[in-house]
Amino acid sequence: MGLTGEKDPGEEFFKGSNSDGFDFYSGYIAARDITGWLKDVTLGDYTISMGQGLILHNSFGGNKSSQVMNIKKGGRVIKPYSSVNEANQFRGVATTLGLHKNLNLSVFYSNSDANGTIRLDTTIDTGFSNVSSIIRDGFHRTENEIAKKNSVTLQSTGFALEYKLKGLGLSLNGLRTNFSLPLQPTQDLYRQYRFSGDQLTNSSIGYSYRWRNFNFFGEVAQSDNDGTAQVHGLLLGLDRKFDISFSYRNFDRDYQVLNANAFGEASSPDNEKGLYMGISIRPYKRWAVSAYVDMWRNPWLSFRRDAPARGVEYFGRIEYNIKRKLNVYMQYKYEEKLRNTNIETNPIDALGISKLHRLRVHLTQRVNKSITLKSRAEFSLFDLQNKTSRGSLFYQDLVWRPEGASYQITARYALFDTDNFDSRIYMYENDILYEFSIPFYQYKGSRYYIKAKYRFSRLLGAEMRVSRTHLNNRDTSGSAGQTINGPDKTEVKVLLKFRF
Repeated sequence: MGLTGEKDPGEEFFKGSNSDGFDFYSGYIAARDITGWLKDVTLGDYTISMGQGLILHNSFGGNKSSQVMNIKKGGRVIKPYSSVNEANQFRGVATTLGLHKNLNLSVFYSNSDANGTIRLDTTIDTGFSNVSSIIRDGFHRTENEIAKKNSVTLQSTGFALEYKLKGLGLSLNGLRTNFSLPLQPTQDLYRQYRFSGDQLTNSSIGYSYRWRNFNFFGEVAQSDNDGTAQVHGLLLGLDRKFDISFSYRNFDRDYQVLNANAFGEASSPDNEKGLYMGISIRPYKRWAVSAYVDMWRNPWLSFRRDAPARGVEYFGRIEYNIKRKLNVYMQYKYEEKLRNTNIETNPIDALGISKLHRLRVHLTQRVNKSITLKSRAEFSLFDLQNKTSRGSLFYQDLVWRPEGASYQITARYALFDTDNFDSRIYMYENDILYEFSIPFYQYKGSRYYIKAKYRFSRLLGAEMRVSRTHLNNRDTSGSAGQTINGPDKTEVKVLLKFRF
């Protein structure tokens, strides 16, 4: 059982549009291993993960990262939802049935509201006629954002039929989504093949097969306009010191889907063909080397690219590790993409080559059983048509976890300096439970946060996080309902956790 309430900065609390308190509420009741044939039941909010994410998947793994072998998605189909993110969950009922010892069927039904941009039909007087976009940021701070809250209802039904026998796994997946108002994207040329209408159906077949050191996996999906998407991969252990991974993807420009999370360069699996290869080598004790190369092309136009485009990405990392004592690594990533140049003197918005370099040096040292220090320096260099911008970031972390204590403290102090948005630097931050924070650092300034966690008993715990950002030579920070007069922005988060 779980219950979550959340309010973003700038949103009203127990007044105005949120007279009931929090802006977002979420809850669930779940049971597992009920009987031999009834595997689990969830009422309320939940997430669904299918195949390799061509229809649905809620995991953070299985994408490009420093873990070059982690390109395969997996996990349970149905999971209770406990995050404060307001756009990733289904709301209704979901269950998994054991049809046979090797065959499971997961089915679900959801009826939930979403934020949308409503457009009037100007040709005939029918009132609110369609939705131009579904908004997933969860912000309801201004009158405009509040007007979009829960403006469209999504009704979803789906299933995942899974068969497993020794090293073989097969799945058949389906999802149908109905909209209370038709979805009609804006008429940008690159959106020409995006879904429009009030009903969307997706289906897919997934597979995985283990044979000796070979691990094959993949998924082939289709939307009801006959657009297709497919991804296939291989994980191969050549010996105890050498692993290699491959992934091939081919997403039609007219494949239509709403909540996919597949391996690829873009956030949605459409209009992309690509090939990825990664290697992981452990040449000596305590040493590890990893690298990947990813090449792709976009057969049709895409955001900030007014012509078919291509790209390539290289990554390399060398790491030295003494278990539970010391970890040092250096990594470098290079991205080369085509994108609009936005040069005013050109009669057309031609494509140019953008180049982004990122270099990171990181040290983690365990001082004693209670204290761990983490130090990092990161640099970025962006170039487009010989116009360059640079960025740098330095931070120091302190993690204090006294042995046997019921509390722990995590703190960070960071200095950053970036020329513009193109040279911004992303950095993971330790946040409260169910929050996932990877903000980007932009402009010039400093930032710190302190997080404390305390366990009162086996059933009751609390967390608190205070963060503050200072921007040099700026009079305001934030935007919209988060605009703050002055160069400083402070954020406080508090979480109470009750276990039943």
